Amino acid sequence: MKKKSASQSAFFKLRLVVSVLLCFAAVTIIVLAQPRNASQPANSQPIVRSEYRSVMQVFTKQNPYTEAWLAANHGKFDNIWTAEYETRLQQAVCTP
Repeated sequence: MKKKSASQSAFFKLRLVVSVLLCFAAVTIIVLAQPRNASQPANSQPIVRSEYRSVMQVFTKQNPYTEAWLAANHGKFDNIWTAEYETRLQQAVCTP
């Protein structure tokens, strides 16, 4: 009597197991690749300028940098004081 090999067994289908695992991996990658804020539409209402608060309302600590230092280094560092300086620069350019 001839024995059946494992690949011909009725209980173990290697191709079926591999295909199910590949499908699961593809679905997992698709789900994880989605942005976290997908519930918000891309064309949601923009923030109104009146909702912005000044730096002094948010952060009450005194600015440790001088105007000269900010003018020379505001593009090199990203902190609350350089952001406030850049905002003042933009407002000075925009106002006629």
